[in-house]
Amino acid sequence: MKYITLTLFLTSLVFSKSKTEKIIEDFLIARYSGDTTKVKEMVSEDFLYKNVPYSGFNFTAKNENGNFVVTGYINKLDTINIPLLGIGDTIHEIDNKRIDELILPITGPINSTIKMIVTKSGDTTFKTEIAKLARIQVEEDATSFLYNISEYNSQWYEFDLNIIQILSKKNISMVYYKWNGIKNKDGPIYEFYRMEYIKTYRKTGLVKSLEGLWSQTQFLDQLK
Repeated sequence: MKYITLTLFLTSLVFSKSKTEKIIEDFLIARYSGDTTKVKEMVSEDFLYKNVPYSGFNFTAKNENGNFVVTGYINKLDTINIPLLGIGDTIHEIDNKRIDELILPITGPINSTIKMIVTKSGDTTFKTEIAKLARIQVEEDATSFLYNISEYNSQWYEFDLNIIQILSKKNISMVYYKWNGIKNKDGPIYEFYRMEYIKTYRKTGLVKSLEGLWSQTQFLDQLK
């Protein structure tokens, strides 16, 4: 059985809540409760969730025989810059380390250089390529967002959502909250703080977009 505790510390506790604050509060509760039916009713057809950005490579890969094989891209590619690695290319070493010797994820400052030993798809010739870490921000449409909140909620036995503050101006709001949860009845507590921008349509009140903000955590990851 799932439990939820909601704690509110809003400036609107002194005054009456605005319509936007009530929408955001209901949206966050439904989101972390895994209530996909409610969330679907609250988001627009063109809804977009921009995850918290991070420093990394703009590609996805699978481990195949101890190497990384490129399977796709995270951020949409532009039509001007040709990607350094293509789908099907194989990465054998990164910064003079075999793949099984790496500490993942690979972190560092944006634009820092990383040396790779690769073979192109269909070729057996080893080449040295110099890649750069980029600012990566995963984007999800409504379908992907609904699937992921359901999957996330299924991992937790109980959680607490503490909405610390909501600041709103017209149809744009900034929400600051704390989440903590346990995976089983007597398990350890996991927690995080998060700040997000939420845009709503003024006429309908539907949530148009949600964006996680770059934080000190992402900054410190670049120093590792």
